[in-house]
Amino acid sequence: MKDKKPYIHPDGSILPSVNQILDATDEIPSKTLTPSGEKKRQERMDRGSRCHAAIADLLTGVTPHIDEVILPWWASISGFVGAVVQGEAKILLSEKPLVHPVLRYGGTPDLILQWSSKSTALIDLKSTEGSWSYDKETKTRSYTPYWHEYRSFDPSETPPRFLTWDNANPYLKRAWIQSTFYKMLAEYHDISISEIWIVVLTKANYQVIPLPGDLWPLCYGEAIARLNQFYENKTVTEVA
Repeated sequence: MKDKKPYIHPDGSILPSVNQILDATDEIPSKTLTPSGEKKRQERMDRGSRCHAAIADLLTGVTPHIDEVILPWWASISGFVGAVVQGEAKILLSEKPLVHPVLRYGGTPDLILQWSSKSTALIDLKSTEGSWSYDKETKTRSYTPYWHEYRSFDPSETPPRFLTWDNANPYLKRAWIQSTFYKMLAEYHDISISEIWIVVLTKANYQVIPLPGDLWPLCYGEAIARLNQFYENKTVTEVA
């Protein structure tokens, strides 16, 4: 599971993780969880870690242990791995802790894949329950397996035809920013990244949401701003 062990700078100091930076600089403060809510959060984290481990095993030719926790996601996991294998992708990195001594943070990217074309994708895996919707006209209940790219719009707003940084789903934006931190880590360690993918695993299917090239400058800018904000707040707290 990510962020269990501390990230250590070469000078011996403990560095913040990507998740710690994002949590500390989110505009909306995190909710205080009840004991049952915290238990569910830990279960989701455990499920995600097990899904990641199963994918890493499959891609390296190891027979994975598929326990009951991730069995409903197995079709999604094997479908994604099958697509990667068919594309003849090579694993450059999987669940390896990295530190950035200059920017002073650490993180553990899920997966970095490279194809023969030399294109390299940094992949951040997310597992979700998905949701059900009911159509009153047809009286049918259908599974909605995907993350929405757009945020929810106010009734007075007209949804734009094209995705922009301002109208992107906030959960997706956080995932892209998180992956941007991982991209900076990888590139510090001489692994060039040409694409960022959020891969969402559900009980029905998997979804690949690449970061559009035209949104990269804003995503990168927000990642750097969040890093600066984290250290500015940390300095103020230490002085106080």
